[in-house]
Amino acid sequence: METVKSPRSLARGVAGAWSIPALRQYALSPLFRNAGYLWVSTIVLSAFGFAFWTAAAWLYPADAVGYGAAAISATALISGFANLGLGFGLIRFLPERQESGVRLINSVFLVTGAAGLAAAVIFLLGLDLWSPSLGVVRSHPIFAVTFVIAGIACSLSAVLDQVFVATRTAHFVLIKNGALSLGRIVLVAVFALFFASFGIVAAHGLAVTALVALTLFFALPAARRGYRPALQWEPSEVRPIFSFSMGNYVGALLFLAPGSILTIMVLNTLGPEEAAYFYVAWAIGLVASGFSSALSSSLFAEGSHGPDELGRTARRASIGGSFVALAMTFALFVLAEPIMRAFGPEYASNGSNLVRILALSIPPYLFLNIYVGVQRVRKRTGSIVVVAGAMAATSLLVSYLLSRPMGLEGFGVGWLAGQGAALVAVTLVTGLRYSQERGLRALWSVATR
Repeated sequence: METVKSPRSLARGVAGAWSIPALRQYALSPLFRNAGYLWVSTIVLSAFGFAFWTAAAWLYPADAVGYGAAAISATALISGFANLGLGFGLIRFLPERQESGVRLINSVFLVTGAAGLAAAVIFLLGLDLWSPSLGVVRSHPIFAVTFVIAGIACSLSAVLDQVFVATRTAHFVLIKNGALSLGRIVLVAVFALFFASFGIVAAHGLAVTALVALTLFFALPAARRGYRPALQWEPSEVRPIFSFSMGNYVGALLFLAPGSILTIMVLNTLGPEEAAYFYVAWAIGLVASGFSSALSSSLFAEGSHGPDELGRTARRASIGGSFVALAMTFALFVLAEPIMRAFGPEYASNGSNLVRILALSIPPYLFLNIYVGVQRVRKRTGSIVVVAGAMAATSLLVSYLLSRPMGLEGFGVGWLAGQGAALVAVTLVTGLRYSQERGLRALWSVATR
């Protein structure tokens, strides 16, 4: 019979879990080491991203920054569509594929690249329908081709990161994204002389394309022994992971949707200058909450390598992640205005309150990501879709309703409301599954009497 612990013993257990030795042990574990690489990669990408957008804010007019931010958000959305969830399939099943792993990786790259091309072309063809304000992307053949190439490269870049997570070599993500960030800063200054308003998108697209090519030919062979890039299509390798991948694909799209759609929504409802202020504030919030996504990916990878230890791994992720999430919430809430002022006084006056609202969403976002990581290991993709759907639908609806009366802050409240809706969905899904499991056990006991 399991012993019920007293409140005092529970308090001692919690205090021990949050002690300095315990946190040091967490930090040295593969779970947090790989999550740390991914998060530092996000920080480096975002720190250089701040420099990128600061340079853009000084070199380009505010409306050009707004158009560029919306176009880059569109390439992120294209990347999400083109992924097809196959990157999640790689994390879950690549550890089990020794001999056929290279064929699986190349097949996934081929499918992702083709899907990225199709998604970018469809986006351009339907531009008048979903974002007429982005007509600049289609105003010149060079702009259109650059946008399509950027969409393909961003799609492949996302899958490359997931391959490194699957092979427990997340330090290559840091190297790739660091080089990408530095290249973007150099190019955005150079392209200001030639491309005017489209220079921001051109700098982003060319930098991503160059880094994807270098990573495929140099970093990935070092991460996965025996790997060689090739145009290879092996349906027998992709087919077994497809159903798992598609469930995660839908869930990932729903998680991605607010971040990609909100900037375009701001552009269409409030104008290009407000889109610029929103995008910078959103990028700052993304850095702070990036540890949650990194920890979820690392939890997913570690759980896939050791499913029997999933419960223990998830507990460690919750305890260590909470420490980081609370620290980031406090820091971002206090430093919102000084950080935004680095981009200019108008960014500080228009975006600081939005950053503070986004800071409040960091703790719930952490637990949502841990939940998603656990469900991915358990292959319960339906739960992920329900929770992500609740978050996306609530975020977009509330943001739209509050955009006129509250301005940019309304979009922050919408995002925060989405986190709350997702936590409610987690509670309902978990309670329903628990009730069903209890009902099945009772039915079994009656049937076997």
